[in-house]
Amino acid sequence: ALHWIVQHDAMGLDPDDPFLLQRYALAVFYYSSQDAQENSRGSGEGGKGGGKGNDSSSSAPRDKTNWLTMRGICSWRGIQCHHRPGTPPDSTTYDDNGGVTHLEISGSSQKFSGPLLPELFRALTDLRILDLSGNGITGTLGNEIG
Repeated sequence: ALHWIVQHDAMGLDPDDPFLLQRYALAVFYYSSQDAQENSRGSGEGGKGGGKGNDSSSSAPRDKTNWLTMRGICSWRGIQCHHRPGTPPDSTTYDDNGGVTHLEISGSSQKFSGPLLPELFRALTDLRILDLSGNGITGTLGNEIG
């Protein structure tokens, strides 16, 4: 994840950007929750568009629309953020970075598996809704989720 954020993330956020840590934590989650086969294929590598997203063929193990691309984290599949000033309150998915409030990656078709890392919750301080049901995520929710 660090290699991706430093070398391949086309968004190229400044180290002082307030959303860099959230972007990095979501990349850590993505890479840590892949199976070994998908990880060896370099899924999402290069930040050049990631997966096709709506491809339901067996060669696309999960819907990873916009994950690890140059798009803002608020447009990554399953993520919603605070609405921006001057927009309707329900406008929480947009192509920019913002405070993540929802992480909803449910359903067995997503095929996320692996440990639930506490660092994710330390970075996503505005997280209000977490739905990872139907996946193979393991571990416990620590004090970070409160």
